[in-house]
Amino acid sequence: MSEHISVPKHELERIINVLRYGAHPHPSPHADYLATLLEQPGPSQDELLDEQRGQAAVDAVIDYMLGEGRFEEPLVFLRCWNEGSFDSLREEWPDAPLAIYYADPLADHAAIDAALALARNSEEGQA
Repeated sequence: MSEHISVPKHELERIINVLRYGAHPHPSPHADYLATLLEQPGPSQDELLDEQRGQAAVDAVIDYMLGEGRFEEPLVFLRCWNEGSFDSLREEWPDAPLAIYYADPLADHAAIDAALALARNSEEGQA
């Protein structure tokens, strides 16, 4: 699992300059590495969204297996999900959370986003 942080570019440039021109007589090799990071493009919005959806799918599977689901056979559920047998999941576990289907490459991810947002909004309205 990768984690991302946001650092303003000017702060990273300041750190690079300290590493290069600080009080130490030899510049740090880390300065050059950090400078190359500045030159690389960051992940696209689509890549970030795909990563968020993937994490949401994994979280939903784990939450379902540990709590909400009826689990006489949790490993069968996990195997089906891991192998991409999404039709079997829909048939055998119709109460499984919608987010698990983010892992389905054939699923309409925008429709899943919309359905989850609608469910969240209706839950907030009832609370």
